Amino acid sequence: MRTLVRALVSSRIDAITALAFAALLASTAPSPGQQLTAADLPGPDGIIYPDWRYAGIPGGIPTNLVVRATITNAPNTDIAAALESAAATASAAGGGVVSIPAGTYYLSRPICIRQSNVVIRGAGQTSTTLLFQFQAPVNNVVFYQNPAGVTTLYNNTFIQAQADPNGLNRIAISARDSSGTLHLVTQLAKATGTWGDAFSIGTTGSAIRALVGTGAHDVVAEADYDSGATLTKTATYTLNNSTDPNAIPQPSLLGAINFCGSGFNTSNILLTASATRGQTTVQVPSGHGINPGDLVQIQAPSTPTWNAETGNACVTADLFRVCQYIVASVTATSVTFTQPLRIDYPIADGSDVTNAYIKRILPISGCGVESLTLQQPYNVWTSGLVFSWAYQCWAKNVQIKKPGRMPIYFSPAKNCEMRDSICNDAWYKGEAGTAYCSWDRAYDSLADNMTTYELRHAPLVQWSASGNVFRNSTFSDSDAQWHAGWANENLFENCTILSDRGNGGYGYGMYSSAPGDTLHGPNGPRDVVYNCDGDEPAGWRVARWFEPAMALPSQSHRFRYRRRRAGDDK
Repeated sequence: MRTLVRALVSSRIDAITALAFAALLASTAPSPGQQLTAADLPGPDGIIYPDWRYAGIPGGIPTNLVVRATITNAPNTDIAAALESAAATASAAGGGVVSIPAGTYYLSRPICIRQSNVVIRGAGQTSTTLLFQFQAPVNNVVFYQNPAGVTTLYNNTFIQAQADPNGLNRIAISARDSSGTLHLVTQLAKATGTWGDAFSIGTTGSAIRALVGTGAHDVVAEADYDSGATLTKTATYTLNNSTDPNAIPQPSLLGAINFCGSGFNTSNILLTASATRGQTTVQVPSGHGINPGDLVQIQAPSTPTWNAETGNACVTADLFRVCQYIVASVTATSVTFTQPLRIDYPIADGSDVTNAYIKRILPISGCGVESLTLQQPYNVWTSGLVFSWAYQCWAKNVQIKKPGRMPIYFSPAKNCEMRDSICNDAWYKGEAGTAYCSWDRAYDSLADNMTTYELRHAPLVQWSASGNVFRNSTFSDSDAQWHAGWANENLFENCTILSDRGNGGYGYGMYSSAPGDTLHGPNGPRDVVYNCDGDEPAGWRVARWFEPAMALPSQSHRFRYRRRRAGDDK
């Protein structure tokens, strides 16, 4: 880590404080020629900015929660089972806090929580420590499930194959049908940019059943190695074509503590008319089944026309024109959201039909982790705190020490928060999505007073992330990134970024992926850096790759009142 040297290339510093900026957005008239939509507010400088007042949990993180369960295990013992049981107890009582007293406790395996309104709270960041002692198999391949010992796979049951990562170049799950034919269900093969430090791959009961049918079938885990060796594990499961209401949904990444929402529970509901930025209502067919209070995802899949217009060459995912909204009201043929759309969702790009749609989500909500330290002593590619399909969830006053992959990970997520926390280092800082402090497929979420050390990319937004705010935070030994997938309308405010060539970062103070990047693609419009300090040994590589400014001034990227130290350009 280095102390920021204030040899400034740009010395124009705004007089207002960072916290005042968001408030002033609502009290200033736009400059002449600035176009204002329902999705915008004029800034204190007269420039039109996106409206970030939706970021974070409405009303803030709750502080008046009732303690419903307390971990009574002695320090220096495994509390994995006790923690999951206490979470169920808290949920059954109407939600509340699971309290962990001061001391050091062990987690022998990942914790998975599917109940909403459960908060895990320690006695303080320096008082309660959880040591995540989970390790990858050694010279073996195994099936991982939660709970262990499950023999029936329902449509929504998730299962993983896990293998020794040393020399691993392929891991797969297959299944045999009644004739004995082996069908490949899913696999991950080593490839530059997407492999990372992989040791596992997951699937669901529905994916297996679709290939082999219901009833008892052998499921096979395979692990191939650079030495030419192959390890296999076969287990017999009963495939059931129904939903288990008690199943743990598959987390987006496997972490030490996982809060798991269920994800989509409707098919695509196609829009019947194009929707434009600033609108709050979309048109849909009758019989849509959406209700007030629902959380929905809206998406306009990419088309050849859109790819040509943006220069998008990404082939790894179609997660560009996506967002999530809360439903305020419905009619027979329309759905109205509680906030304006941030980008357009056309039903056609020229002559290309987009099949733009909405889809209901069943999230996990009201969950959080507070006032503790989580540390991973072993090098395995798992994350710290993982919130999957999360709504109004949070991490507060926590320290995450050296996870294998991500310290705190929300994805997908809406109106979530991480604040007053420290993310310190990671075991693996190579390729394939690792060692970030990020908002990834996250929308209208807030990171405040965060401190990070020795991560690859921090702060980072990617894969359609929009409306998110990083503010009042210091990121040491990493670079800021608009990393992938049309991230748009995100704010970095009053942050200090001390970039470094080490830790897997690129050495730039701030970096945006290029449209021609086949793994990441372009980033979207109206991302803003406001009143930030930057230190960049390799210079700044930002404006070069940003999506070009559109016709309106309110649609260009903004770098306002920031300071930077000149790089050494070596």
